[in-house]
Formats: sequence, structure tokens, C-alpha cells
Amino acid sequence: MYRTMRWAVAATTLALLGGCGQDAPAADAAATGHKVWQGVATDCPPLTAPAFAGLEPSPSSEKIDREGVLSIMCMYGTADTPPTLLVHIRVNRSPDLHGEPAEMVRGSRQYAQGSGYPVIELSNGGVLAAESSGSAEAVVASGNASLTVMAQLEIALNTEAELVAHRAEFEQSLNDLVGNLR
Repeated sequence: MYRTMRWAVAATTLALLGGCGQDAPAADAAATGHKVWQGVATDCPPLTAPAFAGLEPSPSSEKIDREGVLSIMCMYGTADTPPTLLVHIRVNRSPDLHGEPAEMVRGSRQYAQGSGYPVIELSNGGVLAAESSGSAEAVVASGNASLTVMAQLEIALNTEAELVAHRAEFEQSLNDLVGNLR
């Protein structure tokens, strides 16, 4: 099956965290010194990394757009295969939650290290980790947004060196998502 436990947790988290907080006033946004995003240009943007460029968003993508949070989960695949890539875009509009994306990146690193999974730093400040099941997850924070790309790969990435070989495709996909923020 193409879904791992982490995919199920991601879907549950999306459902549970759909309605937190209030809109951030512009004056507070300027005071934080961080980029404060309010939305996205396209719910499920095209991915330009060569490894993922042929994948299309599935119609089963989900979006929760509430006052305090925007959460979009997109599944990508081809017409012939079930989705093999999942993207989660989360924009925390509440000033109380603006630090949460950076915590999510730290938490992903700590989870991978604590579980004995390989993990590497990405040039955009994110992390890339893999599980022995063949799933890999890249997470980055941009201001008040957290962006995640999870892929079910055909081979397991069991070492940091194997992760480094896939670094560029995950970094490019995360950069596609950051470029989609508004």
C-alpha cells in the first residue's frame, strides 16, 4: 500500500488543526520581522523538479480555509498509478501560531533522529528524512507557513548519502511551494 503511518497522521493533523486562531493584523506582521503569508496563488501548484514533473494533482486534494489557518493537502500521481507524492501547505494566520512552522521543522528532525532514520539539512533551511518503508519527507518553514513534501519512493533511502542523492528534487519541490505563497 502506498500510504504509510505518517501519511495517515498528516491527514488526521490536517483535519484536527483546521480552525485555529485569528487573522494577523498587518502591524503585528511587520513587528515580527518574518514574512507573513495569507494564502497561495494555486491550491496544488505544478512541481518542476524533474523527478516529480510528470505528476499531476489528484482531485481528492483537500483544503481548509478558515480565519486563523489555511491548510491544503494535495496528492500527486499519474493517470496510471495511485498518488505517490503528498504536499501539505499550512499558513498560520494567527500571530500566536507564527512560530509553529519553525518548530515543525525541528520536530521532524528530532523525530527522524530519535527513530534512527537518516536525516539531512536542506539549503533552504528545511530537513529531509526517510523511513525504511521507502517514504521520504521534506519540511521547510517560510515565515508563518510550513511546507511538506512526502513521497513514496520505489527504493528505501537508508543512509544520509542516499538522501543527498535526492536532495535537489525535494529542495526544488519545496521552493515551488514557497514561490506559490502569497
